[in-house]
Amino acid sequence: MSATSPVEERVREACARDDWAAAATAGLEGYGPELFGFLVNVLGDRNAAEEVFSDASRDLWQGISGFRLQASFRSWAYAIARNAASRYRARPRHQQPPLSQCPEAEAVAVRARTATAPFLRTSVKLAARQLRDELSAEDRALLVLKVDRQLSWEEVAQALADPMAPPALGKELQRAAAAARKRFQRVKDALRERAREQGLLPDPE
Repeated sequence: MSATSPVEERVREACARDDWAAAATAGLEGYGPELFGFLVNVLGDRNAAEEVFSDASRDLWQGISGFRLQASFRSWAYAIARNAASRYRARPRHQQPPLSQCPEAEAVAVRARTATAPFLRTSVKLAARQLRDELSAEDRALLVLKVDRQLSWEEVAQALADPMAPPALGKELQRAAAAARKRFQRVKDALRERAREQGLLPDPE
């Protein structure tokens, strides 16, 4: 989906009216299923993904007024989700208030989770799924964003950035996109080598 997609237009129109609830709802309803599928892939556990998706939905809802229109909402939402996953991995138990304290986000999050099956079915068809699960969470995130979600390199760079920082623009964004592309190639090469080691690919002649 591009920055001119119907979801992006609805989000931006709501932001222009300062209707943050409508903007968060439009964004979560439009991108929630793929965000949840992304978290399942990154965390490797559906139960953990449900918990993190709840956190990310709350974060998105509460932080929507800080969304900067220079980036696509989609890439910003992925950055929010990735940030929530990083917090989850960094602590044994959540210390933030439960999603029930944000009932609006809870309702949208539940609808998004129930609409996720097509994204998960697509992901599990990838031939390198088992090998990909051996990667670090950050490298899995990079692969899902580019291969599964087909974000542009600029959107990938923005999704991997700090969602609370001003978005990279111009040459800075180009450098970040180039770095993501190089990292992606290294990950692909490593996966290809592991596949050869396990007999999943023929040895190069």
